[in-house]
Amino acid sequence: MKFNLSTLPEPEQFFTVGETAKSLGWGQNKFFKMLRENKILMDNNEPYQEYLDLNYLKVHFKPRDYQRRIDLVVLISLKGRKYLKELIETLEIKPSMIKIERRRKFFVDVY
Repeated sequence: MKFNLSTLPEPEQFFTVGETAKSLGWGQNKFFKMLRENKILMDNNEPYQEYLDLNYLKVHFKPRDYQRRIDLVVLISLKGRKYLKELIETLEIKPSMIKIERRRKFFVDVY
């Protein structure tokens, strides 16, 4: 049996949110906020089921060796990247339009 390599499907590639943001000219924090504001990610950065079902996003769980904790890592497929690029262009969203609130730590002296 002969195989034609050009007809075999390529495995789906996934990229981190930071890599995708950078490839689209965004910073990671503003990109995360834009995804939350457009109801692609929930407040805890977990993707809505709709985007998982469409294979735009995938969730990877990464254990931390030094703690009893598992981090949730959101990965974006090439199809998802194309969708997000079109969404940004359609809605004319620019990174300068997204404002990140800086959390300030206040210390109170207790006497």
